[in-house]
Amino acid sequence: MRERRSAAGLMVRQARADAPLIALAAFVIAMASLLVTAAPAALASLATAELRHTLDGFPAVRRDLTASGTFGHPSARRGSTGDALATITDTIERAPAALGPPLTTLLETPQWAALTDRESAQIRGSTPGVVGLELGLAVSPEWRDLIEITDGSPPAAWTGDDDVAQPSSDAIEIALSAAAAQEMGIAVGDVLDFGVAPVRVAALYEPTDADDPFWQHEATLAGAVERRADDGRKLLAADGLVDPGSIAGLAETFAGARIEAWYPLKTAELTAADAPELAQQVRQISATGEVLPTGEFVVFSSILASDLDAIRQRVEVATALMALLVAGPLGVVLAVLALAARTIAQRRAVTLGLARVRGATGTQLRVAMLLEGLLIAIPSAAIGAGVAVALFAGAYGGRSPIEIWPAVVVVLAAFPLLLAASAPRPQFAGRSPAAAYRWVLELIVVGAAAASVVLLARRGVVASGSGLDPLLAAAPLLVAAAGTLGVLRIYPLLMRAVQRSSRRSRSAVSSVGSARAARAPTLGFATAFALIVGISVAVFSLGTASTLRRALSQSVEATRREIPPLDAGHPLVAAVFALLGLAVVVTLVLCLTAVVLGVVATTRQRDGVIGILRVLGFSTAQLRGVVAWELAPVALVATVAAVALGLVEVFVVVAAIDLPAFVGAEPSVPRVDALATTAIVLVTAAAVTVAALVAAAIARRRSPAASLRMGLE
Repeated sequence: MRERRSAAGLMVRQARADAPLIALAAFVIAMASLLVTAAPAALASLATAELRHTLDGFPAVRRDLTASGTFGHPSARRGSTGDALATITDTIERAPAALGPPLTTLLETPQWAALTDRESAQIRGSTPGVVGLELGLAVSPEWRDLIEITDGSPPAAWTGDDDVAQPSSDAIEIALSAAAAQEMGIAVGDVLDFGVAPVRVAALYEPTDADDPFWQHEATLAGAVERRADDGRKLLAADGLVDPGSIAGLAETFAGARIEAWYPLKTAELTAADAPELAQQVRQISATGEVLPTGEFVVFSSILASDLDAIRQRVEVATALMALLVAGPLGVVLAVLALAARTIAQRRAVTLGLARVRGATGTQLRVAMLLEGLLIAIPSAAIGAGVAVALFAGAYGGRSPIEIWPAVVVVLAAFPLLLAASAPRPQFAGRSPAAAYRWVLELIVVGAAAASVVLLARRGVVASGSGLDPLLAAAPLLVAAAGTLGVLRIYPLLMRAVQRSSRRSRSAVSSVGSARAARAPTLGFATAFALIVGISVAVFSLGTASTLRRALSQSVEATRREIPPLDAGHPLVAAVFALLGLAVVVTLVLCLTAVVLGVVATTRQRDGVIGILRVLGFSTAQLRGVVAWELAPVALVATVAAVALGLVEVFVVVAAIDLPAFVGAEPSVPRVDALATTAIVLVTAAAVTVAALVAAAIARRRSPAASLRMGLE
C-alpha cells in the first residue's frame, strides 16, 4: 500500500512539474475546439454577409422578383374598374403563395403598374422642334401614396370612350413628374395632341420616397428618358399617371398595355441556407407563371435565381480556399500535441519505469495516461466549444452544431491517444515490428498526396454541385506529410555523407556533431513535420495574398461573369485576407513551439551526451557546436523543403482556384512575395539558433555526474 501511495505521490508531483506542458496542450486543444466548432457558423455567417452585400449592391430591377405580361382591361363597363384592379392586385399578391417559404417570407408586398405604348405627342400651340416628345399612359393602384403633388391638382377620371371611330375631344388628364416636365418643357395646364384624345397636364409631382423601388422599376414615371429616333433626332420619352377610373373609357388603349409587377426582396432577412431553395422556387414560378382574371399570362423573371447561384459558387470557391488554408494549421496542431505528449512521457520515464517495476502492466500505464489525457482534453475542448457557441449563437445558417461531431471527436481524442501511445514500452533487441510496415504507411501517404494534387489540378477545388472534396481539402497537409517523409528518408543519407567528409577534419565538434545528427537528430518526424507544414503554409498564404491583391488591382467592370467583380469591400475578400494573415502568424508560432518542444523532449538524451563530452574536456563553445549540429542540419533541410513545397502550392492551388476569374480580373501569373518569404526563413533560423543556445545552456548547468546518471537511466 505504501509503495502504491509512494508511486501515486510521485506521479502527482511529476504532473505538477509538467504543469507548463499541460497548460500548453490544454490551450492548443481549446483553440482547436474553438476553430472546429465555430467554423460552420462562421462560414454560414460569411456566406450570408456576402449574399446580402452583393444583392444590396444591385439595383432593384435586378434584385427583385419581377413579372410582366399583357394587361388586358378586365371590363369595359364603367364603375367596375376599381374592383377589377383590386382583383389583379390580389392575384399578383397570391402568385408565390403556393410555393411557400422561404419565397413567401422573403418577398415584400408586390407593386405593379400598367403602361400603354408610347406615342408621339406635341404641345398645342408650339412649333415642332429638333427634340421630339413621346408620351405613354400609366395606371397604378397605389399611385396617390407614391406621389406628392407639387403643382396643380390630381387628374380626374376620363369620361370619354376610345372605342369610337373619331378621336374624342375631351382631354385625358394626367399627372407628370416635375423632372420629366422640366426636361420636356411642359407646364401644368398644357395640352398635348395625343392618339385617341388630347392630353392635359393636370398636375406635376415628386416621388414621396425617392428610394422606393417603384421609381427604379418605372424610371419613365420618375423622369424623361432620352433616346434616338430612326432619323437621328433626339427623343424624350415619359409616362403620365392617369386616374384608374380613366381606363374604363380607355379599354381598347389599355387592352394592349403591358403590366409590370415586382416583389421587393427582403435581403436583410435572407440567409445563405435559404439561397438554394429560393433559387429553385424562383425557377419554378418562372416556369409556371400566373394567369390574370383577364385570361392574360404573366411571366416571372429568373435572373434572381441566376444571381443566387453565381453568388453561391463564389462563396464555395472562397470556402474551399479557406479550407485549404485551415488544413495546414490543423496538421501543425496535431504535431504540437504529439510533441507535448512525447515530452510529458519522456519526463515521466522514471516514474513510469518505477510503476512497471512495481507490477503495473503496459496496458495499465497506457490507460492511466489515456485517462489523464481525457482529464486535460475534455474541459479544454468544452471551453473552446463554449466560446464558439457564445460567439456564434444562432448563426449556423440552418445547420445543427451536431454536424461537426467528427471534428470534435478528433479534437477530444487526439491528445489522450497520443499521450497513451507515448508511454514508454520495454525495449527489445532487433528491429521493431512496426518498422517493417513503415514503408507501407509511407507509400499510402505519398499516394494520397499525389492523388490530391492530380485531382486539384484536374477538377479544381470545388466539384460542381458537391462542394469541397475532403481529399482536396487535405492536399496541403498530405503534400507536407509526403515531403516530411522524403526529408527524413534523404536526411540520414546526407548526414552520412557529411560524416564521411568530417572524418578528414581534425575538428572534434564536426565529427561528434555529424555522427549525432546522422544517428539521433533532435528534430524527429513530428517537429520536422511541424516545420515543413508551418513554413509551407506561411509561404503559400503570402503567395496567395500577393496574387489575390494583384488580381483585385486589375479587376475589370466589363466582366462576362453574371455578377460584378469582387473588390476589397466584399466580406469574402476581407475574410480571405484575414485568414491568410492569421494562417501565417498561427502556423509560424505553432511550428516554432514545436521546435522548442522537440528540444525539450530530447533533453535527457542530450544531457547524457553533454555529460560525457564535458568529462572528455569539451569547452562551452564546443558543446554549443555539438548541439547546433543536432538542430541546424535537419532544420535547414526542412526549411528548404518547406519553402519549395509552399511555392509549388502557390502555383498549383492558385491555378486550380483561378483567382483572377474568381475576382473578375484578367488572367495573371501567380505571384510570390520574396521579401516576406525571406523574412520567414530568417525568423525560423533565429528561433532554431535560440533553441540551440538555450538547450546548450541548460545542459551546461547540470553537473557531469548528474548528466551521466540521466544518460544511464
